[in-house]
Formats: sequence, structure tokens, C-alpha cells
Amino acid sequence: MSARCYVPGAEWSDETMTLGRETSHHLARVLRVQQGDTVELFNGAGDAAEAEVTDVAKRAVNIRVTRRWNTPRPMPDITLVQALIRPQPMDYVLRKATELGVSTVQPVLTERCVARTQERPERWVKTVVSAAEQCGANWLPKVRPVLNWAELLAGTGEYDRVLVCSLSETARPLKEVLRERNDLRRVAAWVGPEGDFTPDEARAALDAGATPVSLGALTLRAETAALFVMAALRYEFG
Repeated sequence: MSARCYVPGAEWSDETMTLGRETSHHLARVLRVQQGDTVELFNGAGDAAEAEVTDVAKRAVNIRVTRRWNTPRPMPDITLVQALIRPQPMDYVLRKATELGVSTVQPVLTERCVARTQERPERWVKTVVSAAEQCGANWLPKVRPVLNWAELLAGTGEYDRVLVCSLSETARPLKEVLRERNDLRRVAAWVGPEGDFTPDEARAALDAGATPVSLGALTLRAETAALFVMAALRYEFG
């Protein structure tokens, strides 16, 4: 299998490219490509290319594109709204979001987010890029800046349906809710922090038009709940 790497759209050209320093270092020092090797490139927005390495210099790798193609964005357009959780589980969620074709990850700060949680935009972007390089995805999820709860509630009208993962006894089974409609184009799934959403947050979500859904009888970890709902959406509509 040929080496595969992310090349930002600004570095793309029609036939030949001198790759940026970070990309070149990854190819030359980590993947150890040589002149004449074939590499696969993608820009995170559906475009991909096969290219031949024409020169490997100390700080730059030159390539010649031999084939191009475009991959349509996975549908429906899924936004995962993930309450901030600890760094390692958050990285896990981002990797799985990339593998499952989620279009957007929207971190949100809720009342029960742990004190050690912090916004890490550069780390998050590197995590989704690394996941896409490994799994073959040509689309990168957009990782948006962290919102507070009021800002999140104000945006519910953007979606055909907003699902809130809930431990409430009144929450409906996810399968039942998903199979009510098969024409969803934009859907959001909200997953709480380690301590779940507060009752006030759950009521506010309901008032904003969100649908509480149950993921089963067991209490799942935040990162497990995120994986569950993403995989269910992709299975049902993919």
C-alpha cells in the first residue's frame, strides 16, 4: 500500500507540487519515501490524488500528480456535539468521528464538564488528520471552536433533527426515532460529559426542539455513547 498523507488545499497544484515542510518531513522522515515511490494525497475536502515522488530533499518533497479523483461527502450531514471530556477520550471521539464520516464536531462547554478539560484546537486538528490518513477518508471533520450552552441552543434550527443522548426514563429508543424519517439531510447528535447533562440542560434542549434518545439500558461512558450514536446514524442512513 502506498504512503498516504494530507496536503492542505493551498498547497495543491495541477501537475507538480513541492510539498510543505511538515508534510515533506512526514513523508521523508516518518514514512521514508524514496524517489519513484507512489504516494496518495488528499486535501480533506473530498479531493484525492495519486502521485510519483520525483525528489526527496532535506526539507522538501517534490511530487508529480498522475491521477486525481473526488469523493462525495458522506450523507446525511452529521454534526456530533460533544461536551468537553478529558483529553484522551476526546481524541478517541475525534478519531472515530473521522472514521465514520461525521462532517462536523462541535465541542460544547456544559455545567458538568470536568475541571481539567480544556480546548485544544491544534491537537484536535492533528488527531483528525492522522485518523483520515490511516482510515482512507478523503473528508476531514470540521472541528469548530467550543461553544457555551446558550450558543449551542441558539443553533438548533440548522438541522432537520437534533438528537440528545439521554439517561432519562422518558427518552425514546434511538432506533425508533431514526426510523421515523429516512429523508434527513442534516442531523445533530448531542453527547454529554462524564456526568451527563444536568436536568436544566436537558429541559432547555427539549424546549429548543431536541429529541431525547436512549442508547439502551446500560450507562455508557461519554466516548462510548458518541461512538454508538455516530455508528447508528451511519448504519441507518449510510
